[in-house]
Amino acid sequence: MVAFNDISFTFRFVFVFQEGDRVLCLCADIMGMWTEYACVPACRCFLMPEAMTYHEAASIPVSYVTAYLMLFEFGNLQHEHGRHKHVLVHMAAGKY
Repeated sequence: MVAFNDISFTFRFVFVFQEGDRVLCLCADIMGMWTEYACVPACRCFLMPEAMTYHEAASIPVSYVTAYLMLFEFGNLQHEHGRHKHVLVHMAAGKY
């Protein structure tokens, strides 16, 4: 699930974000985002640039999830500790 909003509150040990920051959040718990307020780990939140609209931010997870599925699920790319893997993406394109 993806959510976009302004941060209303941060816990005292969160130093990356502050109240009022516009963020894009990715959350594995689908039902956790269907509320007025959601508690999301800071590692799942990404600061949105000031010039970015919420519509533009909504396209980021779609591209990310598509690339991840193509590389790791369909392409069988494996995570290996200590070794770097390289992938050449030739002619990636989209409508917008």
